[in-house]
Amino acid sequence: MRGKGACHNFTLSAIKAATTRLGRCVVRALTCTLTFENAAKVTATASAKSPRQRVVMEYSGAVERLPRKVCGDGNLAFLKFYLIGLAQSEGAKIEYHEEGEWDVAPSDSRF
Repeated sequence: MRGKGACHNFTLSAIKAATTRLGRCVVRALTCTLTFENAAKVTATASAKSPRQRVVMEYSGAVERLPRKVCGDGNLAFLKFYLIGLAQSEGAKIEYHEEGEWDVAPSDSRF
């Protein structure tokens, strides 16, 4: 639906377009890139409409470098924390980028 309704299918370009076009359909996106010693890279992305929304993390790149059991979902703060720990345990460097803002503060009790 254009102009009204919820944001779905979050990509960084879609987020930028939605925040410009819709004004109040605001999401926050997290992109983390883990670079391993052999230069292999894994990129993890997720987006959420609220601080406590549970979302699915999508992984791309050299995903074979990840442990067999890797966290797939959680809120953005937890996923960022998890990926920082994963990078440390696997000897990888991590770069992360967060984009977008929510209409409420993270401590807002409505979520």
